Amino acid sequence: MNIRSLAVILFRLIALYLFYRAAINTTQVFNQINYGESQPHLPVFALFSFMVLLPSLFGLILWLFPNTLARIIIKPAQNEPVKVMGLLGLMRLVVLSLGLYLTVWAFFDVIYWSVFLLSYPKDYLDTYLAEQQAMIFTTGAEFIVGLILVAKNTWIAQFLLNVNKPNDISNDRSDNKPADSNTHQAD
Repeated sequence: MNIRSLAVILFRLIALYLFYRAAINTTQVFNQINYGESQPHLPVFALFSFMVLLPSLFGLILWLFPNTLARIIIKPAQNEPVKVMGLLGLMRLVVLSLGLYLTVWAFFDVIYWSVFLLSYPKDYLDTYLAEQQAMIFTTGAEFIVGLILVAKNTWIAQFLLNVNKPNDISNDRSDNKPADSNTHQAD
């Protein structure tokens, strides 16, 4: 299996997640419409398109064209058979997975807060709670951190490996003599 095949699988999984989020958002939009929580400053179609159509469209693109996207993203020089992963590769995978998770999750929060800010009048937005302001700031920070983790995953993984590298025992000895195997003390 090569890297492009793994990317195709990843794109399909992300597409399924986007369809799932669109379905959840559909129920939220219909509840807002049916139970009188109408947004006078934002048309229903705009609310529906932000919360349902946009994730569905991205999911559909990822589901129908994963090979094309994989060819665009992964260059032919990078498309080699997958080998057993070393420690750096495993750390990169962890950092990249965390970054993708944060970015995708924050993307939906950005959509939510965009709809929120567009749907209420300006005088309400001047007085809304500090908790909502903090959640908007946290969403923005989460999105930025996710993008940084995705963009700089190699550097971050290398940094984490260097920070956690165990000290070399022979460098801690002051006399710099080789260790004698017969001089170890019993515990």
